Amino acid sequence: MAPRVAEAPAERSVVTWPTEPQLAQAPAPDDKSALRYEGRTFDEWHNTLQKELATDSRLQAVQALAAFGANGRGKEAAESILSVAPQYGLSQWIRALSSGSDEHGEPLLPTMLAAICGKYGGQSAYQIPRNDSLDVLEALSKSQDPQRRVIAIIFLSQFTSNQRAGDVILELTYDKDSMVRSWAYGRYMGVSNSPSTQPIFDYLNQVIKDAKSDDAVNRAQAALDEFKTRHEQNERLLRESAHPQDSIPDARRTQ
Repeated sequence: MAPRVAEAPAERSVVTWPTEPQLAQAPAPDDKSALRYEGRTFDEWHNTLQKELATDSRLQAVQALAAFGANGRGKEAAESILSVAPQYGLSQWIRALSSGSDEHGEPLLPTMLAAICGKYGGQSAYQIPRNDSLDVLEALSKSQDPQRRVIAIIFLSQFTSNQRAGDVILELTYDKDSMVRSWAYGRYMGVSNSPSTQPIFDYLNQVIKDAKSDDAVNRAQAALDEFKTRHEQNERLLRESAHPQDSIPDARRTQ
């Protein structure tokens, strides 16, 4: 009797489990193009800021760009916001610096300051990273347009006690434009958080010492003389405001 051949085992059916529905993939952290603010892209908000002139529209655009800036697009956001800052008069910026976002002032300018510098006030919940803002402001301080250099000074002066911001403003005390120099003299005190003007004297004297041409020496000397005159005038005004009776001519001496 022939040996019995074992039968091949029957193929087992493969158990298949129900597949779970594929979840939408979250954008990668570095996929900045996927970011949206109220459903709109960075470029759309940038275009709004550039093309819309109404304050409300620009205010919303600055808020949106600050949000993008806080989420990986800091330099681009700072460049976009600062590109329109020179369109506003310096008197408006003086008011924004002195009054913040009061109910009578222009709300857009304090919001720009808040987005770029983290200054208290304005209507921006987001802040662009400090180093991104400083990179853009330092580049702006080298613009060929004096008005843009002044805007750089205004924003840099809000980074109180920041060495980098202070150094950039200090360099602008030697600027070729008198308006820029004047703003640099005045705003340096704010960023240095000190009443001392000695760093300005020291810087300009060092520029004179290191100058390699007569033109550079003459320009630095003129800036130093101008600053000395302004400093003396300020000192006199401070003394007169502290002792107003000393500034009133003595009637007996005028007879």
